[in-house]
This record gives sequence, C-alpha cells and structure tokens, in this order.
Amino acid sequence: MRRRSQSMIALGLLAGLAFQVGCNDPVARKQTAHRTRHIALWLGEAVDRERSGSAMINTTLRDAERIWALDATRTRQNQRELRELITWEQRRWQRRVPLFGARIEEELAGKPERVRPLAVRMFY
Repeated sequence: MRRRSQSMIALGLLAGLAFQVGCNDPVARKQTAHRTRHIALWLGEAVDRERSGSAMINTTLRDAERIWALDATRTRQNQRELRELITWEQRRWQRRVPLFGARIEEELAGKPERVRPLAVRMFY
C-alpha cells in the first residue's frame, strides 16, 4: 500500500513538472501564438464558405426553376409532336397492311415447302 502511494506521488510530481515545462517551453508558446493568429484567418474562411454556400443554393434554385419551366414547355410541344407521330405511323401501317398480305401470298404461292421457314421468320 505504501509503495503504491509513493508511486502515485512520484507520478503526480512528474506530471506537474511536465505540465510546468510544457507551458513555459518557448516552442510551445510559439506554436500557441501561431495558432492564435490563424484563428481569425480560419474564421474568415469559414464565413466566406457559408456565404458562398448560400449563394450557390440560390443559384441552384434559380437554375432549377428555369429548367422546370423549360421542361414544362417542351412537354407540351412533345405531346403535340407525339400525337402527330402516332397518327403518321397509323396511316403508314394502314397503307402497308395490304402489301404484307400480297407479299405473303407471293412467297407461298404454289410452294408449300416455304411455309415453315417463312412462318419462323415472321413470328419469331
């Protein structure tokens, strides 16, 4: 027990001595002064980052609004164009349907052995 208390006292004295030497050490004081001078610089940079972040958010919101308006306009235009394209495709298909029937009759006319390969190409 006594040995433990002596080692604790020695440890406390050693820690106190290290603390005193560390505080009065010229290198430590120089580093502390250097860090203290740079706190203002660091805070200024943090403020600038916050300001630029707010400005970037505002710019992003304006861009998003502009893009949304452009998309809304394009959607209306695309609906018209899509309706026209569907109508054109329906008319083209209606014009070509008789040609498909004629071509099938031409392929199969008098040659039943050609039915199987043609059916495979048509349906698969």
